Order: sequence, then structure tokens, then C-alpha cells
Amino acid sequence: MKRAGREIIEACRTSFGPAPRPLPGDLRARAPLWLRSRPRDELWDVVRDHDALLTHGTVVWGSVVQAHRALLRPGRGDRPAVVVYSPDPAFDDMPDELQDIASALFAVKGTAPGDPGLAAFAAVLADERRRVARLAVPRGLVGSLPAFATSLLVRRRHLPGGYLGAGTFPLVVRAERPGALVLPGRFWPDRLLGLWRSAARSG
Repeated sequence: MKRAGREIIEACRTSFGPAPRPLPGDLRARAPLWLRSRPRDELWDVVRDHDALLTHGTVVWGSVVQAHRALLRPGRGDRPAVVVYSPDPAFDDMPDELQDIASALFAVKGTAPGDPGLAAFAAVLADERRRVARLAVPRGLVGSLPAFATSLLVRRRHLPGGYLGAGTFPLVVRAERPGALVLPGRFWPDRLLGLWRSAARSG
């Protein structure tokens, strides 16, 4: 997957285009009704950064650590998830390794790790209303490469098929900023669309 991973993510970047980009009106941020009833929810920080991510963000691989269960099947309504990503270009070749990191983080849910870094993840994952903003992944899982976990609002219209048919996908992030968004499916290359649909059918 190494060569394929780099080729696919580079194709995503080419399709998305260099910053600054024009902002299509149909991609502008809209908060779902359930979030409007929670004015103190930290997901508002992600929503407020949404348009800037589209115009100035960078495309990287991301993997789901934990997602609202409604996102795992077709339906309506945008829901939150926690994802892990790295700004380091080494991960362009390693989407599978990123998914392994996401799985290792999810495995601490419901446990009491002695590692303070992992304990922070266990606390966040235990309460799905808690948010995480660019929380560094412990070095024990990633070595010297930087990786971060962050909460985001998964917009179904950005996903081919409208739900999480697979656990790894292109994200848009900004350096030193919390939050992220799924790269809208219109920018995905055919090769990635085929892999996504195949994973959704087999899942």
C-alpha cells in the first residue's frame, strides 16, 4: 500500500488545488440542529474553522479512532468523530500504519493506562461528548514522527455513499490549528473511490 498511498494522497492534493482556493457555496459550513442546541460544545471551534480549512488547508491521510455509531451506516445527519493524522510526509506512504495507530488508541477505551498520554485518550474516548483538539499521540505509538488526534464533524455529503465505508480517508488540516474535515468526495481520485466502495461492500 506504500506506493499506492502516496500516489492517491498526491492525486487528492492535485485535485484539491493549491491554497488559497475559492470556496464553493455548497461547501460552506452549516452546523447541524443538534449542535445548535449545544452552544458550549467544542465542536463549534471546528465549525468556525471549516471554511478556512477548505481555502487554506493541507491534505493528509487520516484514520478514525472513534466515530458516532450513526456514521457507520447510511442515514441522515452529520455526527462527530475522533481521527488521528500526521503532518509528516512520511505518512503519505503509510496509511495502513496510521490505521494501526488509530486502533491502538481505541484499544485504551475503558482502561486505566499508566502512561499519562494514553490516559488522556482513554478519558476522551470514554465520554463521546468530550472533544479533543490536536492532542499529540504518545511517542510510544509513533516513535519520532509527530501525530495528532482531533475531533471533527463528519459531513455525510463529503463521503462517497454518505457514511464511513472505511476507516482511512483524506483529511484537510491546518498547521497549528485544531480540527479537521474530510476532504469532500468530489476531490477524490477514481482509484480511491474504487477502494472506498470495495471496502464498504465488504464491511
